[in-house]
Amino acid sequence: MQEKVIAALPAHSFLFNAGKPLHTIVFRMICLTLGCAALGGMVEWWYLAVTGQATFIEYIALAATELSFLTFITLGFLRFRNSRESFDQAINALQWMTFTIFWLAALYILVMVGGTLFSNGVPGRALHTALWIHPALIAMALTQSPQTAWRLGLVAVLVAVLSSVAFAFALDTDGMPHVTVVSFVQLSLSVCASTALLYVLAALREERGATRAELALMEETQHELRRSAELAQEAQAAAEQMNKSMTAFLNNISHELRTPL
Repeated sequence: MQEKVIAALPAHSFLFNAGKPLHTIVFRMICLTLGCAALGGMVEWWYLAVTGQATFIEYIALAATELSFLTFITLGFLRFRNSRESFDQAINALQWMTFTIFWLAALYILVMVGGTLFSNGVPGRALHTALWIHPALIAMALTQSPQTAWRLGLVAVLVAVLSSVAFAFALDTDGMPHVTVVSFVQLSLSVCASTALLYVLAALREERGATRAELALMEETQHELRRSAELAQEAQAAAEQMNKSMTAFLNNISHELRTPL
């Protein structure tokens, strides 16, 4: 099954190579995504600190975004260091965590959009911060099926692109225009890494489901084999009993034939 999952990945790529083990691909994607998240977090933190426009809820949202990437670390650690039972328990525990991150980021965006619309009528910066929601979307996709995960990934990419474009048009030329370039670089790296990681995690989830089906089939096959062995033993016992009866019958006939009338 692992070979099938690897074969389904793009073959001509530095990260997705059919000759690499699946855990190596996941580890590299986690490192790349965490690096992009750290870079994006530093850029956003620096921008908010320099402009003096940071609020308490912004720091909470930024922390929630970084927290969503920590779920990847936890997931990868439990997946490759512990048993599959621990991995299943981690999925159930991370489900509540990821949904909390998602709704916290969504609430933050609503507050920012509402605040900018009613205060100065410039929602560009609030829409730009909407790209913070795409890690939460991807984290939430870990608990979904591969088909749902792909849809969430596409929504995340769309939200990130629209928010970055809106920020580029709303940015004041007197207020550090080079941040726009940094923002686009951050957006491209983060979206590409996160989407690719989502692909691998969806493949992992599908592999886990297929492995469960294979284990269930193996258990059913073993049960059938045990039942067949029991039936074979019963048939052998019946054959031995019949052989004994036939031997006794032949002995009786032979005795009768040797006895004179």
